[in-house]
Amino acid sequence: MKSLSVCRCALIGLVSLSAPLMAQTTTTPTFVQAVSTGIVSFSLNQTAQLNVVNLNPVAGTPAATATICTVELQFFDGSNSLLKQVVITNVPPGTAASLSLKREEAPNLSVPRFAIRGVVRTSPVSATTGTNTPVVFAGCPVKTTMEIYNDDNGNTQLVTSDVTPINTPVLLPMVVEK
Repeated sequence: MKSLSVCRCALIGLVSLSAPLMAQTTTTPTFVQAVSTGIVSFSLNQTAQLNVVNLNPVAGTPAATATICTVELQFFDGSNSLLKQVVITNVPPGTAASLSLKREEAPNLSVPRFAIRGVVRTSPVSATTGTNTPVVFAGCPVKTTMEIYNDDNGNTQLVTSDVTPINTPVLLPMVVEK
């Protein structure tokens, strides 16, 4: 009986989390999953590039469904001010997308080293079942990297794939006392 109560509470929690997603009718993507890189610094003659690859299985492989990701790539400075962003609505399985930021595009050119971080937001992915009913998944699985490279020779000077989830809801089981 106790496990049935926990299951009911978990089901109610999942339904309440997904209710806002079903009620939205705008064409602007609703991003439900986000990760942030750590802060790195770059200087003149360097470019930062935020990269993602859609990790969904490629069509024709076992368990593959046609799931295309919508991602938003963003650069923020050390004060959490948005520097640059792009929304990419069509990142097919197995392919990559990126956003580049030259040091000259960031403010305070007199500062030799400028601190930035990258943020990647993904929207829910929907796949269609045999009944043409859309099924909403938690988010699109993407692998994120950020690199800093030299503009003069193209050499990569830093690569990081260490990211931390942000704004991610956590489902905790509720304990019901008798």
